Amino acid sequence: MTYRRKYVPKSAKVEIIIKALCEKSPRTINELAENLASRLGLKFTTARSTASRIVSSFLELDILEEAGTDRKGSRLIEISPAGAYVIARNLPDFKTEFLKKEDVVKLLLRKSSKAADALEVYYVLRRETEEELGAEDFYDAITLDMELEDVEISSWDELADEIISLCTSQIERYLDRKGGILDLRELMKTLPEKIKKTYVRILYAYLDEIDEELGKLTLRKEKVKELIKETETS
Repeated sequence: MTYRRKYVPKSAKVEIIIKALCEKSPRTINELAENLASRLGLKFTTARSTASRIVSSFLELDILEEAGTDRKGSRLIEISPAGAYVIARNLPDFKTEFLKKEDVVKLLLRKSSKAADALEVYYVLRRETEEELGAEDFYDAITLDMELEDVEISSWDELADEIISLCTSQIERYLDRKGGILDLRELMKTLPEKIKKTYVRILYAYLDEIDEELGKLTLRKEKVKELIKETETS
C-alpha cells in the first residue's frame, strides 16, 4: 500500500526502515530504499538518499551496525542489540504507523529466543499498565535515548537480561498499586504456556532483586544501629 499524504514525517521513514530490518536482516541500503520507495511512493533516487542519511545517523548512534558486505560489495546493515533495546523499550509509548510490537519480536526470534520471550511478557505487562500514548516523535525518542543514556548492550544475551529487567520494573509498578497482585494473577491466566514459563523465570529474577535489596537494607540497618549506639555512649 502506498502512503497517501504529501508530507511524510521522518519518523514514518524510520519506522519503515526498522520494520524492514526486523522482517529480514541484514539488508543493503538499496533494499531499504526499495522498501521506502514502495511504501511511500517515492522515486528510488529520493528513497536511497533518505535511507542513506537515516542509516548513517543510526550507525553513528549504534542503533544500527554493519554486518559485512554482500556478493556485490554493498554494505549490509542490521539492528544492533543496543538499538533493539531502545526500539523495544520505546515502542509501547507511541502510536506508530508502520512499526508494530510484533515486528520487534520477530527480529528477536532470529537473534535470541530468550530475549523474544521476555519481550512478549514485557509487552503484555505494558499493555495492562499502559498510560496515555505519548505525542512525541518515535524517531526523537530512540535517538535521544542513545544520545543521553548510557546504553551499553553489546550482545543479544545482554539484551535478554535488560528486557527481563524492564519486566521486573513493570511488575514492581503492579505491586505498588492497590489490587496490583490480583491483576498479576489474572494476567498469568492469559499467557500462552511457553510465555508463562518465561514469566515465572522473570518473577524469580524479581525475587533475586528483592533479596539483594533486603541484604543492602539489613547492612544499612546495622550501620544505623552502630551510629545510634556510638552517639548514645559518647
